[in-house]
Amino acid sequence: MVSVGQPPAPAPLTPIRFSGFTPEFIPFLNYSPHRVIYQNAVYPTAMHLHEAMKFLPNSPAFAERIRACADVGRVHVLSKKLTRQSPNAVRSDWVSVYLLMMEEAIILKFRQHANLQEMLLSTGDAPLIYADAEDTYWGEGPDHNGMNNLGLLLQRIRTQLRSESRLTS
Repeated sequence: MVSVGQPPAPAPLTPIRFSGFTPEFIPFLNYSPHRVIYQNAVYPTAMHLHEAMKFLPNSPAFAERIRACADVGRVHVLSKKLTRQSPNAVRSDWVSVYLLMMEEAIILKFRQHANLQEMLLSTGDAPLIYADAEDTYWGEGPDHNGMNNLGLLLQRIRTQLRSESRLTS
């Protein structure tokens, strides 16, 4: 019951659920086919960049192999292989900067593609949910109780881009 003189609580926003099965939201995925320029090198996807960052600055040759990987579906496999082959090639702080590096790769993608930035900003304040039933870290997992780190990361990026666009307008 609403008290007299108090406005009703706003209705909750409908979440936007995205995955590899929602073509209209493919750009929200780290493996979408949108190149990212980082330190004067062109990476085919944000996923390529994120996995390459694991080896920078320790092993630029390994980072280059990741960047040059023609099949985005093989990037993670190659990264794991290189890590097993030479564990010291991985930056020593990788565990602690893993999520931060993904955020950097994805914000670069949105800053470098105005149409993607516009698409993300058009979601308003709606919760973003990576509806991947297999992934409890990046997505919601099979029971919808996953960490949804990709959705939360995109919400932070959306807020940052909105703030930046206000500063330039």
